[in-house]
Amino acid sequence: YKKEGNEQFKNKNYNEAISLYNIGIEKLEESMTSYDPKIQNENMKILVKSIIEEKVNVLSNMSTCYLKLENYQQVFNLDMSIIRQFNPVWDKSYNRIIIACIKNNDLMMANQYAQILKMQFSQDIVEKYKGTFEDLENENKNHLESIKKKKNQEESECESTLIKD
Repeated sequence: YKKEGNEQFKNKNYNEAISLYNIGIEKLEESMTSYDPKIQNENMKILVKSIIEEKVNVLSNMSTCYLKLENYQQVFNLDMSIIRQFNPVWDKSYNRIIIACIKNNDLMMANQYAQILKMQFSQDIVEKYKGTFEDLENENKNHLESIKKKKNQEESECESTLIKD
């Protein structure tokens, strides 16, 4: 299902890719429940770890589809799920969370996750997301400029009112 989803993604059929990824996730979850949790041998641990890694990959692909569809809330939710439940060092999720927050005009959250990304990962990994950091910096500048403009407008209006009075 992941391979078929990837093909649909390449063809820009993002909704179809998401459907296939969802089926893949269901199959992975079914395979997890078919194992006896009492069995704790090394092979079982390796198998469970590989299933979780595959689930992270599929969820990540699904999140990328939602990003293409501009469904930023779903991107945020999926990537938060990835880093909270499965892999707290999945750098792609941090990057997509920052992008989703920028697109949803939540610069405070975007800046928080940018800081986490910078602190938690090596410079090589941070460098991969240079474009995202540049976008965030531009949005921060635009936001600051709009605040200054609004403040100046309010001051002008206040001065006009005082002059009239």
